[in-house]
Amino acid sequence: MIQANPGKLAEQIVPTASVKRVIELAFEEARRDNSNGVGTGHILVGLMLEKDGIAAQVLGELTVTIDSVRAELARLERAGVKEAMGAVGRPPLLLRHLDLTDEQGKSIRIEIVFPPGYTEQQCTEVASRIQSAVQGRQS
Repeated sequence: MIQANPGKLAEQIVPTASVKRVIELAFEEARRDNSNGVGTGHILVGLMLEKDGIAAQVLGELTVTIDSVRAELARLERAGVKEAMGAVGRPPLLLRHLDLTDEQGKSIRIEIVFPPGYTEQQCTEVASRIQSAVQGRQS
């Protein structure tokens, strides 16, 4: 059970099998859609495809179907409506890609998203520390 502790709440949340399945379904939907990434529309479809979830049940009771959601998402895309990335009025988030290697020598690519307020230099320093920490563990 998660106990109230605002500073540590995110650390206490453990993804369930259902959450992981929704994310997998969202990725599959993005691939089906030939999208460059996973958007909120893909996540919505993933939530609906996970039939045992609360979201699918509530939307089903409201007579929302997967086909109707897909049709509406396609209509919005045709109309040129773009998904907003980040809150209105905020600067774009900074992103860093790190190419790492796991213990077996397999290549791993991770992306780090930095919140508004981080400078380019701070992002570079944090990314370097992560890369050094991972490389140090493998020695």
